[in-house]
Amino acid sequence: MEIRIGRVRVGSMDVSEHRPYCTIELIAEGRAERCPGGPCPFWQDGCVLDRVADELAERRELAQFLVELRRNLERTTADDPEAARAAFHRRLAVGKE
Repeated sequence: MEIRIGRVRVGSMDVSEHRPYCTIELIAEGRAERCPGGPCPFWQDGCVLDRVADELAERRELAQFLVELRRNLERTTADDPEAARAAFHRRLAVGKE
């Protein structure tokens, strides 16, 4: 995308590189990296957590849990979906034992 101010070309911007900050990290930690988009386990036609950001802002401990869950899921390789599923279920079961 070409950027112009009036008739002056001031540069170009690759819009595919424009990504907002991670909603859940901002809520949980007060700082954030750029949203990973599609590779994020909470991505389905957009950030599913962004849709409930107001509710999560009132439950910071839940937001922190979800950040940790996302990071654990991201560490599991895509080559082993069964391991990813098992890691997800183990994390959900913490405290229910």
